[in-house]
Amino acid sequence: MYNIGVFIAGTKYYSQNCILTGIMEEARQRDIILTIITCDVWTMSDAEYIEGEMDIVKVPDLTKFDGVIIHEGSFYASEMNQAMEEKLRELNVPYICIGGQSADGYNMMVENKDVMFEMFEHLISVHKCKKFGILSGPVDNDDANGRLKGIKLAFATYGIEWDETYHYVGNYHTDSGLAASSFFYHMPDGLPEAIVCFNDNMAMGLMFGLEKKGIRVPEDVLVTGFDEVEMGMLIKPSLTTVRRKDKLMGKKAVSRLISVLEGNEEPRTEIFTSELVLGESCGCKDERVKDLEHVPEKYAITRLKDSTYSEVTKSCLADFSIVTSYKHYISLAKKYLPMVEGTAVLICLNRQLEPSQCYVAAGRYCGQYVEDMEDLFDEKDLLPSKYKIESAKDFDVVLPLHHGRKHYGHIVIRNNSDVLSNDVYSAMFNGFNIGLFQLERMARGKQKTV
Repeated sequence: MYNIGVFIAGTKYYSQNCILTGIMEEARQRDIILTIITCDVWTMSDAEYIEGEMDIVKVPDLTKFDGVIIHEGSFYASEMNQAMEEKLRELNVPYICIGGQSADGYNMMVENKDVMFEMFEHLISVHKCKKFGILSGPVDNDDANGRLKGIKLAFATYGIEWDETYHYVGNYHTDSGLAASSFFYHMPDGLPEAIVCFNDNMAMGLMFGLEKKGIRVPEDVLVTGFDEVEMGMLIKPSLTTVRRKDKLMGKKAVSRLISVLEGNEEPRTEIFTSELVLGESCGCKDERVKDLEHVPEKYAITRLKDSTYSEVTKSCLADFSIVTSYKHYISLAKKYLPMVEGTAVLICLNRQLEPSQCYVAAGRYCGQYVEDMEDLFDEKDLLPSKYKIESAKDFDVVLPLHHGRKHYGHIVIRNNSDVLSNDVYSAMFNGFNIGLFQLERMARGKQKTV
């Protein structure tokens, strides 16, 4: 039985979620325990929030894992990725690197350059475009840099001059697409003929912003995306995009790591090809209609579930924002924990005077409510030994508890994959964080009065 650690951020987003789905499906077919260490560096762009989220990556003792899978492309932090690689190398822990280029690990990468070149060939040869706008991704992201190389190669091949004034650097979020709509709308020489976006989220934000300004897609400007998210198929016009093999890459990450652990020789790098998918946003006919029958039902179920719990999350945020004492905090945790699905849900807090020491402040385990303040454990162990996973095919999800850069501990949820993608849980855990911040603020106030 192997114990594998998975480090991945932004699992609410389609590409990461598909990769993680592949990892989990393959792990269930094998004798594997998964510990998924995750954080949200994609929803908010506040630097202190992101730093606080990413602190969870530094917590686990990496020697407790037989091997590690790290999705470097999901973190906005090249320095953190490099530090993780150095630590894994020093500890001699085998690892798979997704979306990055590690000298010591086993790399799995999406092919970006060639498919982006193909996208431009289509826009130039079929739609006769000559004037382009580029909505790119973060400058330190390997996927974004690969896509940019493909574009510049296409420009050089077809004799199109690169114009930096028509290049907007986005962050892969919908809001940067919305901001880019104003950027391109106010270009002194007018709108480009086509705007190529480095992911579908930005493309959808761009199209929404352009629509509000009276600009029609594809009649007035062509728009393309990348990733083939399901919502991009549902909107009108449907997105011309790129289909990635994310789920397959997740499966291969597990099988390759197991092969390495069993002593087999494996290639250091595997590149997964991508496929251009034509939709209506570039003026083509969308041939995917037959594949979309399940999508509306899926989103209807999700919306129903979210609306059912929306009042619960509002109540949770309101309750924790006025917490008056540690006892009050624990009573609120006891109230809301039963609403978090999973075979175990454990809130692990740092001791105030010994931050490296943790205790289970509140939780649910084997159907029973637990508080375990006396059983201290090293934070790097994530849980006391009596709460550890003992059977293969179980998995733990580990999320940070923090406010800004202030780290309070973590929460562990066992056998609940919804927690990785559902905004309802994110809002609820944010309530837990707000309550801890309130307690800290009250403690600082008391110190000042002494």
